[in-house]
Amino acid sequence: NELIENQYNEWDKIFNKSKDNSLPNYKNDTNYKLLNIVIDSIEKIKSEVKYIIFLGDFLTHDFNNKFLKAIEGLNIDKNNDLLRSFIKKTIGFISLKLSSILKDIPIYFSLGNTDSFSGDYMLEDNGIFLSSTADLLFKNFIKNKDNKSSFYNTYPKHGYYSMMVDGLENLKVISLCSVFFSEKYKSLKNVNKKNAIENEQLDWLESEFENAIINKQKLCIIGHIPPGVDVRDTIIKSEKENLKVVTEWKSNYNDRYLELLNRYSDNIMFYFAGHVHMDDYRIINKNDSNRSNFIKIVPSISPVFENNPAYQLISIDEENYSILDIETYYINFAESEPKIKKEYSFKNKYNQTPTIVGLESILNNIKDDGFARQLYEKFYSVESKEYIITSHWKWYYCGIKSLHKSSYKSNMHSINKQKV
Repeated sequence: NELIENQYNEWDKIFNKSKDNSLPNYKNDTNYKLLNIVIDSIEKIKSEVKYIIFLGDFLTHDFNNKFLKAIEGLNIDKNNDLLRSFIKKTIGFISLKLSSILKDIPIYFSLGNTDSFSGDYMLEDNGIFLSSTADLLFKNFIKNKDNKSSFYNTYPKHGYYSMMVDGLENLKVISLCSVFFSEKYKSLKNVNKKNAIENEQLDWLESEFENAIINKQKLCIIGHIPPGVDVRDTIIKSEKENLKVVTEWKSNYNDRYLELLNRYSDNIMFYFAGHVHMDDYRIINKNDSNRSNFIKIVPSISPVFENNPAYQLISIDEENYSILDIETYYINFAESEPKIKKEYSFKNKYNQTPTIVGLESILNNIKDDGFARQLYEKFYSVESKEYIITSHWKWYYCGIKSLHKSSYKSNMHSINKQKV
């Protein structure tokens, strides 16, 4: 009740009065204790940090139902305005906590599938959630007034935006609102407007790509849900029948989007996604012998999918816009006194730099070499013993390299015939 009655800038005082100082268990989302551990850790290394990328899911999964259950015994008017106010406060609280320790460091963000007033996968295009969170997120995250027009041009209506990266002359960040493309997305719009926002966003993206060529810009794409195969759901749905490939995006948008990524690959320097909650990759193929780029899927702070909480520190070469190394910091819940520490350096563990060439080499080693495969399996769930992929490594291997339903089926068929 105190959280409801007070502004979000007072929430720290309220949380600190709580007697519950425990970390969440696996299969649960981030709580106050875990959030503070992570933020304190980031504050200690912020001198090394120029930018933060926040890949969505401000809210816990199934936030609305959990909120309604939590207020069942309270003598208050339980209406949509109350829920919306609390959701907005929650986003304000999280964004303010990050902003207060990062000061002038810009935070480029994308919305996740939990981020809406209506529920998971139910963000309303041109709706009140987008318009009412725009000022909050610009103030706490984007910060630079020079980017105001580019942000407000599209985010308050559609949830996506683009802007130049502070301090880098020709690097532009493009933030997708990927929930609209999801197989699980539930549109609240009239049926006659079905698919309008999906096609409108891809048309906008194509124009952004064209402008990047004209203006000689390099691009960093961020988006919560990556394209490609949902390997976890594919395994679940295939074990009771023949191979049933489940994609993260609806197939028609997945195919068009991947074609755009290939066509404009020379301008795309970085691509970061979340959603999977695991430490993974997706390689974008021009054809069977020519790889154009890759997507770095970053692990999550939330341990809801039985992963250990983690974030990654990514070192880049600012002259040629390449990734030099990826360092992962994590909390191992299996330890008696869990604390955040460095898990591994990509460059040191794999003896490769995280480039398309390095990842291609690692991909081949995962298939052929037991040691490389063990590293991938270990780091996938951030060393969690609760989610082990060893018996299904072929499914995850094919998920890295096969982003279409047809190619995933073909590669699964091929690898199952080989002795590996």
